[in-house]
Amino acid sequence: MSKFIVHRKVFFYNDEAFEPEEASRGRVIATCDSAEGANTARYEADLTSLQGLAGLNVVDFVFHSKQYDSIYKQLSEYYTTEFGQTLSDKYSYNFPKSISRNQAERFLQILGISFHDVVEYPDRSVRAQA
Repeated sequence: MSKFIVHRKVFFYNDEAFEPEEASRGRVIATCDSAEGANTARYEADLTSLQGLAGLNVVDFVFHSKQYDSIYKQLSEYYTTEFGQTLSDKYSYNFPKSISRNQAERFLQILGISFHDVVEYPDRSVRAQA
């Protein structure tokens, strides 16, 4: 039976923004028997990770996104309605100093990022055939 492992993504900073290293697998966060369970564990870990970014520059995580203008527009509206804050610099604004679960969910939705990967490890056991 396959196992589904949630790995923390490895990021590097390239003097402009954080970029995930596509070929690497970071620390194991969870081991699950189903893809559904692993996706739930990944989502929960993503929420925790995003809440840990409080006070950091949001742009560092989406600077190279092809959808940056759309992301900025959505975030600008969200900061105004949720925090009563107007973003004055399109390329430098921070996550709030405290991020609730609901706010983290909205940030993940707008940013379209994940801090974890789910990898399926197939059962490699060899079964004797009769």
